[in-house]
Amino acid sequence: MNYSITRDDEAVSAAVATVLLFGGVVSIIGLMLVSMMPIIEELEGSIERNDMSSQMMILAQQTEVLSEHGMPGDSTEVELIPLDGSLSWDSTRGGMWYSATWQDDSSFRMKSILDFDDQIEVKHPESKTTAICYDDLRLGPTRPFFYSIPNWVESLSVSAHQGLATPLGPINIKIQSENSLVDIIEMNVDESVNLDSTLYIDLRLESSHELVILASSGLGGASFITPDNPSRIDNTGRSWSVPLPSGDSIIQIMSKEANLITTLIDGTETTAVINTDVNSRIGSYWQSSVSLSESTIISVTTSAPSQLILVTEATGNAGIVNLKSTSGAYLGTEFLSPQMPGYLELTNPSSTTATATWQGGGISIPSQATESIAWPPQGISGSPIIDVDKDVLIKWHNNHSSGISIGAGIVPATDTGFSSGMQHLFATHNSDLIDTVI
Repeated sequence: MNYSITRDDEAVSAAVATVLLFGGVVSIIGLMLVSMMPIIEELEGSIERNDMSSQMMILAQQTEVLSEHGMPGDSTEVELIPLDGSLSWDSTRGGMWYSATWQDDSSFRMKSILDFDDQIEVKHPESKTTAICYDDLRLGPTRPFFYSIPNWVESLSVSAHQGLATPLGPINIKIQSENSLVDIIEMNVDESVNLDSTLYIDLRLESSHELVILASSGLGGASFITPDNPSRIDNTGRSWSVPLPSGDSIIQIMSKEANLITTLIDGTETTAVINTDVNSRIGSYWQSSVSLSESTIISVTTSAPSQLILVTEATGNAGIVNLKSTSGAYLGTEFLSPQMPGYLELTNPSSTTATATWQGGGISIPSQATESIAWPPQGISGSPIIDVDKDVLIKWHNNHSSGISIGAGIVPATDTGFSSGMQHLFATHNSDLIDTVI
């Protein structure tokens, strides 16, 4: 078989030209991309820098707003929302200087305090620093709790603080008198211990776990009981474990809302449902009288954020309770008051007259003065809410036979609104008793 092969030069030339043309186009595109990459990267970087600058300005403004709220010991939250990506905080690599002091114009700073190692940095340019004292607040058996008992206290009722850190075994309590170890007590978490503090001088308790201590002098008194897990916002709570002494006592629970209250005393559980008043400025309250032949722990739980007042002197002769405002501080403009016979003392630390009002009544409080009124108002069956146009301090006392309060109470600081501070305002009485500022 014969074949005839013919060479087509034009077709070959066309194919070669097509390949060369394609290669040339690809080369040109590649060169264009190479030359444009710096411009693209620069534009992308400019956009990213602009976004980052805007984001950092927003975060800086939010951080500044956060830093301007509250005082040392307060809790303030703000939600930081980045424009792109996520925001996280590495607390163990903190490069920030922290400061917390009541002294104005102080530049005392601490750094590297969040990684819990044995090295910190301190600077205080106002004076020469020769010694530094600081404490490790972590929990553990090697980190005991210390409680110094005032000399005027005559008896103590002690129980374990209930919470997530409650130990499984017994709690060791060391009793120290004049810096010497006197006795060691083992107490279970569901038990309470009574101590006669008059047997000791400069009594100090050292405990392996946090304690709840009810101190008393004389026949008893009244106290505002701190919840097991108080709210960071207003110091209200929903559960209490109180070492109640023997004898007659009164428990009153106040809340702005309707409440389901459950009490557990010596294994007996009782439940009460309390509705709110139709008036929005009257809260709910529940009161119960307890008579015990021996000391025990009572447990109280509520369905709504509440406050609990305990009165162990039920005859109306002594007892003082410093009311806390709805902001959680002693100094405030709105207070939930008890539905208990007695007197209210309203102290106005400001330089102008303050006006306090409640359902069906009111009173004016001169500047730097205290006004006393009989409480509760007639015709009110709930817990009256007191509104004031300026920050004031309010305390309730049980000795309703006299306008002068008898008992032990806190003198809150007028510059901070809490128990500690640098300015305190209180009235002294001509009596054998001594007003003391600690």
